[in-house]
Amino acid sequence: MICQKCHKAEYEATVTPFKIECQNRLFSFDNVPALKCPGCGHIFIPESSMRPIIVHTQKINQCPGIAYHRVKWSPELEEDAREADKKNGPGSILETQKKALRYIEKNKKRVQDQKLTKKNVLKLFKWSYDQETGIKKDQVVNEIIAHIKDNDQGVFTFSCKSSPSSPYESFEYALLVTEERAWFYCLHDATCPIFHFI
Repeated sequence: MICQKCHKAEYEATVTPFKIECQNRLFSFDNVPALKCPGCGHIFIPESSMRPIIVHTQKINQCPGIAYHRVKWSPELEEDAREADKKNGPGSILETQKKALRYIEKNKKRVQDQKLTKKNVLKLFKWSYDQETGIKKDQVVNEIIAHIKDNDQGVFTFSCKSSPSSPYESFEYALLVTEERAWFYCLHDATCPIFHFI
């Protein structure tokens, strides 16, 4: 592959450190497989290396309280990315959507219409600001609204630590976005309403 900067020399295989910030967390990866131009020194990180980085940052971002995370490149990172691609392939996403739609159809008596406003979405969550959410509730609400407004089809899950007095180990929620509609419901409590955003 010809260097994308100088367009003169062929890239050579190398390893490089790589830092990325995601959801206010800093990730530092060591020995990332990359390509380096012997002429101008430009370093290019191919998709085969970026995919494991993205999968790993998404995985760690689900854990609360981590501000800095350092990782050494290993075959496990690449294996995790392959597993994530299998789970999140087009067929898998469609099947997850169908499963969620079947759940909503089966429980349609619990469906309630809800206007899509930030204030209304905030009300749907039962966690308080002093509970660990991994990321701030406000950011989660913005993410939900963005998924719906951008028509980002799929099933998205959100969770946080429950309070000590709660009968649930954690509070888990699901957002289902289809071509025309969006629903939000609790995974931890099958008696809660299923909100249909209008």
